[in-house]
Amino acid sequence: MATKTPSTLGDVRTHIALLEQQANDMATRFDYITTRFEKILDRVEHLTLNTTTLIGQHDTQISALQQQVARSEEVFRAGQARVESAVHDSADEMSVAITQVEKSFSEYRVATDARLNSLEKVRWIVIGMGMAIGYAIANLGSIINFFK
Repeated sequence: MATKTPSTLGDVRTHIALLEQQANDMATRFDYITTRFEKILDRVEHLTLNTTTLIGQHDTQISALQQQVARSEEVFRAGQARVESAVHDSADEMSVAITQVEKSFSEYRVATDARLNSLEKVRWIVIGMGMAIGYAIANLGSIINFFK
């Protein structure tokens, strides 16, 4: 903005009034940007809290599933011992029973692993979303400049 030097007192006052108006406009814009930034920070804090809660819940679920797998292994071992003692006189019967127990345990293990994998995927998706949001906030100035 090219301005020429004011030559009269009236021109000086006009120039001062224009500068004051520009300063007020800049202050208003700064207040708007500050308010928007505070809202964004509040949303990020809320998302962070929700993400932390979600990760805690998933960790609890994963821990519970791991304990369930451990209990299942104990049940399997106990069942295997009972089967072995009950059919020790017949090798064929014992082989069939052990195969059935191993098959059911294997199916249960596959199902449990699938549940664990899905929980892990959700966990990493949430972490990835948090990282993307953090990146966007960290580069907010660049993003704003891009859309100007």
